[in-house]
Amino acid sequence: MINKNILKELNEYRKKLADQNHYSEPYFIFPNRTMHEIATLQPQTEEQLEEIHGMGPKRIEKYGKDILEILNKEQCIKQEHDEEDKKKGKKGKKGVQSKIGRFKMEEDEDLLRLAEEGLDAFEISKRLDRSPLAIVNRMEYYDYIYVPEEGKFKKDVHNEIPKYSNQGLFWTAEEDERLFKFALDNQLPIKEISKFLNRTEYSIQRRLETDGVFFDPKLNKWKRNKDLPEFHSKIGARWTEEEDKFLRSFYEKVITQEDLTDIATKLGRAEGGVGGRLIKLGFKHEKEKNEYRYRYMKEL
Repeated sequence: MINKNILKELNEYRKKLADQNHYSEPYFIFPNRTMHEIATLQPQTEEQLEEIHGMGPKRIEKYGKDILEILNKEQCIKQEHDEEDKKKGKKGKKGVQSKIGRFKMEEDEDLLRLAEEGLDAFEISKRLDRSPLAIVNRMEYYDYIYVPEEGKFKKDVHNEIPKYSNQGLFWTAEEDERLFKFALDNQLPIKEISKFLNRTEYSIQRRLETDGVFFDPKLNKWKRNKDLPEFHSKIGARWTEEEDKFLRSFYEKVITQEDLTDIATKLGRAEGGVGGRLIKLGFKHEKEKNEYRYRYMKEL
């Protein structure tokens, strides 16, 4: 689960950097998704930071030490609180990588087995070739919470994980209409939108960002960044022969993350959707020099 104290510290740190560098928006330092992953996974080393979305070598070189200091500070505070609780006789709360797309049944079996063996999210990530955040999110589906300071998963006996009936389902046109009305017209906070749509706050934020809608903490409101690409109108739609033909034109090339963004924009699709389709067409998702790429494998 996300640590809200860490997320708050990261927000303040990012805002400070944005002001110092005269950036108009804080997410130019690093995106919201990066902060959410850091606050959820709480990496302990620069090597683990490399597994976080958006944390490439340059960002780690610039901000890595500061981020790890923020995480270390929060853990020290938590340990002090835990010791105080022990003295008072209080019991602490128990908590419960490249592949994309839905987990298969055999993956779930391996996931639960590895978690029961006591492996942390980063080690399981390497074993199953999934991102650490995907591991944490999938375990929450089975009512397990990741405890970063212990490096293990625990059963959510205190029902700390919110339950959302629409979690994991494709977004519908009706939901999209309500989502943007709630955000842009009604300016509702993300917690309220989450309750109305029965979606996680992270899912809602990602959906809004797809259409270039971001929350501006200075103005305390949602607003659209007109410089970003328009909403991916084909999310959830069936892939056409023309689209597949276009993707096959990249058989002789290596598709970088930047290429993937351009392809998604051109096709009106989400990056994750394009990535999943590339894999079905015979591309392999691999990590090369701390960057994920897609390469066509003729033997597939």
